[in-house]
Amino acid sequence: MRNIYRYIFVFFGFLAIFTLTISPGFSQETSSVRLYDGKHVSAEEFDLQVDVKEGTGAIKKDFLRILYACQAARENNLSYCDKDSSGIAKCKRNAGLIMDLRSVAEGNCQGLNVFPGDVCAALNKGSCNGLASKDAVRICQAFLNRNHSLLSYENFRKPYSVEEFSEIGEEELVNIYYGYKFFSVAACDRFKSWRQGGFYLPKLMCKVLFGPDSPQKTIDDAALDLAYLNYVKERKRNLSACDRIEEPEIRDACRDNQVKSFLSFLTD
Repeated sequence: MRNIYRYIFVFFGFLAIFTLTISPGFSQETSSVRLYDGKHVSAEEFDLQVDVKEGTGAIKKDFLRILYACQAARENNLSYCDKDSSGIAKCKRNAGLIMDLRSVAEGNCQGLNVFPGDVCAALNKGSCNGLASKDAVRICQAFLNRNHSLLSYENFRKPYSVEEFSEIGEEELVNIYYGYKFFSVAACDRFKSWRQGGFYLPKLMCKVLFGPDSPQKTIDDAALDLAYLNYVKERKRNLSACDRIEEPEIRDACRDNQVKSFLSFLTD
């Protein structure tokens, strides 16, 4: 009988040691995760960090590609378009058009890529009189009077082979021109806010072209903020993640239930 008690005692002793050894590991598995720096975070925090890290890269690759054309134009270096691996040629054409707008705004009508030279000369004079075609007059008036509605596929994109530049809308073209005339974000960013039915991507274009930070920092910061916005809108929870967003306009959109998705905030 005493042997039986001895076996029972030994069995429960081993069981206690096994439980003390294993249970902390299970606790960490279910409630926290060890990061590479040795710190423990909650499983929800780990999920957020992984999602945001992956989202930041995907957003830059798939949704902010036009910003690389802006970066190339600002740095005057088309090699930045190599970052847009799926559309290098289009990026360079877009960058070329933006460079044209800079030249025209500075009164330089030499070596333009696609912008009509006669319109450039007329803008330098401050008058659209004397232009040979109705299309040229409308283009001139659009930029001179800051009225993008005068630009259209028929009178600008088609005659001057600008149909490839679908990622830069007429309003963006005119606003970027004025951004260069005064070299400021404020002169460029006359776009509607998301509360007014506008979108955020054109505003980012102005920041990359004319903002105080380097284009790369502007792109990186925006992608990170947008990744947090996307996480909250996709998961429909963890609203506190909005507090990590640096840009006030993105942070406000993150907290607003009327903004249903990151994409509806960014672009149409």
